Amino acid sequence: MRFAVETWDPAYGSADQQGVLARLDPGERTPLFLLGGRQTRYSWYLRLDGARTHPLACIVRCETQAVGELVDVVARANDVTAALLRFASEPHKDARAPQNLYPIAGLENRLRHLLGDTRIAERALRAASRVAEATSAEQDDPVEIA
Repeated sequence: MRFAVETWDPAYGSADQQGVLARLDPGERTPLFLLGGRQTRYSWYLRLDGARTHPLACIVRCETQAVGELVDVVARANDVTAALLRFASEPHKDARAPQNLYPIAGLENRLRHLLGDTRIAERALRAASRVAEATSAEQDDPVEIA
């Protein structure tokens, strides 16, 4: 079940509904709204605590599957909202703060560590590319048939 969405389309709802986003205080969320498409889901916007550099700063869109009773979905939205406030990052630790949550930043760091030095990977990719180009060039050479 997915809850937080890092990127979002502010086109959901009317201009009046979008104006609500600019007026949200830290920790406040919008009412839930239903989204269709491949999978029906409930969504809402939330303002995290942080510097308001523009009207939509610190706004994240959350969503969850439209499964179960509405009262349970609302309770889930409230729980997720409270949890996200606790995990919002700080600007001195992450340039993407507060939207890049600490657990996500930790996962990114761990994956970078497991992948190793990017220069080694880039070197290996370039070498493989040269081999593939050479092999392709050899196969493209015309062959004389006597």
